[in-house]
Amino acid sequence: LLTFITKMTIETARDAVTGLLQVKVAVKETILIADFETDPVPFLQRIRPKSGPLPVLIACTDETAWWMNSQRELLQNHANLLLPSSDTYELLADKARFYRFAAKHELPLPATHFVTLPEELETATQSLSFPLIVKPPRRSAAWMQASGGLKILKVNSLEELRRICPPLLDITGELILQTYIRGPDTNTREVSVCMDRQSTLLCGLVLRKLRMWPPDIGTSCLSVEVQENEVLETALELLHRLHYVGGGQLEFKKDEVDGRYYIIEMNAGRIALNFPLCEACGMEMTYTIYCAAADLPLPQQRTVTRPGAKWICWKRDLAATHTLMRRGELTLRNWAASVRGHKWSADLCLYVPQPMLADLPAIIRSGLRHLCRRTESIPGRYDYE
Repeated sequence: LLTFITKMTIETARDAVTGLLQVKVAVKETILIADFETDPVPFLQRIRPKSGPLPVLIACTDETAWWMNSQRELLQNHANLLLPSSDTYELLADKARFYRFAAKHELPLPATHFVTLPEELETATQSLSFPLIVKPPRRSAAWMQASGGLKILKVNSLEELRRICPPLLDITGELILQTYIRGPDTNTREVSVCMDRQSTLLCGLVLRKLRMWPPDIGTSCLSVEVQENEVLETALELLHRLHYVGGGQLEFKKDEVDGRYYIIEMNAGRIALNFPLCEACGMEMTYTIYCAAADLPLPQQRTVTRPGAKWICWKRDLAATHTLMRRGELTLRNWAASVRGHKWSADLCLYVPQPMLADLPAIIRSGLRHLCRRTESIPGRYDYE
């Protein structure tokens, strides 16, 4: 983890449509703190004011959330945290533990098998049907490198499974095989929540994925808020059972054939990339997490006041759109209709263009690399390039 202290100027203004506070930041100086992971105390002491409340730490990635959980005893002396208990966090963050828990308690889960040896692969397929999803209990840098940067893999045959899984088993020690949940990406729902230290819901929102990158097995690049209380209640039933605390996001997908919603995974102990969709809907989700962690009065705007708002990551959505158009699954007219309406952009802001401009060289390099790369041995990879 590389952490920076920044000196900056801040301008604030109210959005004329949503009434939410917008913040414009101009960084004046950046100071690198390289030892945050091994010794965070100097960093925390530096950002802590001489008097007043402690700073609040909110994780934005799985790696940071896992690290915060492991270091919580040290951190809570220097910062405010809003996390579930260590056991609850590890249960949800470790997919193998979570799926075993879900199976034991008869929660809606696609057919799942756990593999620790290459010779168990063929046995697993006897109770599963292709295509299969292959995923690790926890993602690591080694997994991402071996999988070609994919969080999970979609495998269409036993031959592919035999070819790709042994090297991955060497990295993870265990693999999770699941039957692919039938249906398009638009059948996927994500429930974003903030729960206080008594596991009471402070605010919650259901979003529907309109597109993912990569398609079928990626993360959201275009989402829209939907009013689906049944999905929200299903998520809350599980989270209350575990006495969940803090921000997080539980993902489901509806099977196209049987009509049931199945659990995919939980982003525990952290906010997700598309959390700003909550703010686009008029719900101060992230600020609520901050206030709950610091024991401050909660904001009043904790419900949806602008239903149907969207969140988009343009660079990923354009890549997904290109792939889906090549497949014949999306037309230009349907794409234009899907991005219409009030939305929050993750990577493009016309009045603060510097982040997008700084990212532009990496986008161009990635595009050129995809154009020049031949089909690799990763199953289905050519579909996304």
